[in-house]
Amino acid sequence: MANPQYLVSTIFPPRALGFTLAIALTVILRGEALLSDLLSSTFLICLAFYPYLAFRLKRQFFNSPLAARNSMLIDSVLVGLLVIINQFYLLAMVAYISFLAVSTLLIAGPGLVLANLCIVAMISGMGWWLGASTMPETSIWVESSFALAILIYPGYVAWLVFGVTRSMGVARRDALVDRQSNEAMTEHLKRYISPQLYATLATVAGDRSTNRRQLTVCFTDLSGFTALMDNLPEEVITDVLNEYLNAMADIAIRHGGTVDKFMGDGIMVFFGDPQTNGPKNDAIACVKMALEMRGCLAGLSRRWRDEGVDNQLQMRVGIHTGYCAVGNFGSENRMDYTAVGGAVNIASRLESRAPIDGILISDSTRALVHEAICLVPFERQQLKGIKQPVETFRVLAESRDLQLADLDEQVPGLRIQLNTREVNVPAARALLELGLSNLAKIERNRQTRQGVVRLLR
Repeated sequence: MANPQYLVSTIFPPRALGFTLAIALTVILRGEALLSDLLSSTFLICLAFYPYLAFRLKRQFFNSPLAARNSMLIDSVLVGLLVIINQFYLLAMVAYISFLAVSTLLIAGPGLVLANLCIVAMISGMGWWLGASTMPETSIWVESSFALAILIYPGYVAWLVFGVTRSMGVARRDALVDRQSNEAMTEHLKRYISPQLYATLATVAGDRSTNRRQLTVCFTDLSGFTALMDNLPEEVITDVLNEYLNAMADIAIRHGGTVDKFMGDGIMVFFGDPQTNGPKNDAIACVKMALEMRGCLAGLSRRWRDEGVDNQLQMRVGIHTGYCAVGNFGSENRMDYTAVGGAVNIASRLESRAPIDGILISDSTRALVHEAICLVPFERQQLKGIKQPVETFRVLAESRDLQLADLDEQVPGLRIQLNTREVNVPAARALLELGLSNLAKIERNRQTRQGVVRLLR
């Protein structure tokens, strides 16, 4: 059986008391005359069961606020009949109409009260017109009974309202405490997910579906962190790592990236979901983020050394653009909003192949960012678990900053350091020409050796 709706439950006690008092007052008023009035006696007996029957029927079949309010129209018909049975006794009319008005106001507005009064007037008026008998003089005891009932019923309803108000006050106070607790917990939990994901969590929470998205995925890792852990106390390592991760997360969020997870000193960030500015802009933002992260780490590393934390921390970054499955993954009790697929694997493998302090990107990312980012070709990589070799490129700087930026880059067998404030341009140009000449000779010698090897085979 359905649980009773709030208004259905609210109206039951005052209705039961009101009709019980009405039956008792009618018996007191009519006395022995009721014994010879079979119709009135039968009506009173049925009226005694009415509140309980109405409650059960509404709970089972009409369990709604509208049904609770509309049921008061039936009560008004019954009150009109009670006025006739009580032979238009003035105190009886005052008592029953007041019972009806007070109980109606408990669950409805003045409009329904007026409608009920009109029905009572219509029913009792028809009885008067049809010649129903009127009550002769009554005793003081009868009048006192009606007066007492008129006082008891509003007092009882007021007590009910007070109980409801008190319960609502307690519930409101508990709700306020719960809301404050939930807000504090929400603020705490927001630190564990990216702002972009938090903003859309209401629409994706609990959804087990995934979507195919073109993402630019970035993995970062720290070189020298393991050695640092071996030489410093745990509390110092905790402070250093938390400061580093906090700074990197702020940079990622500022560039529009979704911080997927922290893996020790490693970070996974992707661009393109749940918010995207288009594949090209997402890829450019990702590379710019990586450049800013590298610069930020250099500043942090210098400050830590000034504070006595000797470190040689440098960053490796791998970036790849491709299609991934992104959405909620996990069990019923623990879920993560993350990206999976070959593109994620390639980005992770590129990070492990990147030179120290280097940002290594795939050809698919290069195609999107080459106009905004200065790149140099790196080695073709045969990555674990990836069938085809991946063309890779090393990020130098943003194109607009290249002419003004110092340069400290290296590939296996060659390192270039450029100080834009101190460089002697003619001497540097001569040195570069000598280096290019030597590289050409090395390339010719290698081609010659490869040709000899092929002939010997």
